[in-house]
Amino acid sequence: HLGTGQQVEVFVNVARRMQSLVPRQIGLLDELEAQVEDPDLLKGLFTIDHLATRMRRQSESLAVLGGASSRRRWSRPVNLYEVLRSAVAEVEDYSRVKVVPPSGGTLAGGAVVDVIHLIAELVENATKFSPPRTRVLLRTEEVGAGVAVEVEDRGLGVPPEERRRMNELLAEPDRVDIGELLRDGRIGLFVVAALARKHGARVQLQTSVYGGTLAVVVLPSALLGTAEERPRRRPV
Repeated sequence: HLGTGQQVEVFVNVARRMQSLVPRQIGLLDELEAQVEDPDLLKGLFTIDHLATRMRRQSESLAVLGGASSRRRWSRPVNLYEVLRSAVAEVEDYSRVKVVPPSGGTLAGGAVVDVIHLIAELVENATKFSPPRTRVLLRTEEVGAGVAVEVEDRGLGVPPEERRRMNELLAEPDRVDIGELLRDGRIGLFVVAALARKHGARVQLQTSVYGGTLAVVVLPSALLGTAEERPRRRPV
């Protein structure tokens, strides 16, 4: 029987193997999509491509558990709107998610993959814990510490005590037993917390005025573009 530390080491080893295989799979699918003209076959390829993208995120989550990083890299800043759209594309129920404009400004290339992953985990939670026909809204706003990314669902919300425990995990992931998280199926929040800490971001869950949950991610100014590139404050 493997201990928690050994389990994590095995997870990371498997994740590394998946991280080498899944990009090859996605690349082959992209090539096929460029060659296929039949709309029904193309639709099927897009579905498989989306599944492969989600598999890639799961492999990267396993790597995060062991303190490893994604092998994907961006060398240049990426538009924040594209970052949010990429996060939505990694979620199963992506058609329910709306990115509310404006989402201007840029994100430093070194943080792009991790921020996409972080936002995708929060968006996936929002879709899972809200009624299937409701919208999940994703929006940004400039704040004093940088830019706030808000993920809002219109579900039943989270009981106060459970929300308090989740926020403790998001603030201090080191104090949490990974084995316990694995048993409870709450590993996604640990991944969010680890990625946020790596880049100096802050994440907090709040109650939405609509009764659901509002997840707020504050990306620090150091990760963003110049002042001219950042989204402007909304008029009061």
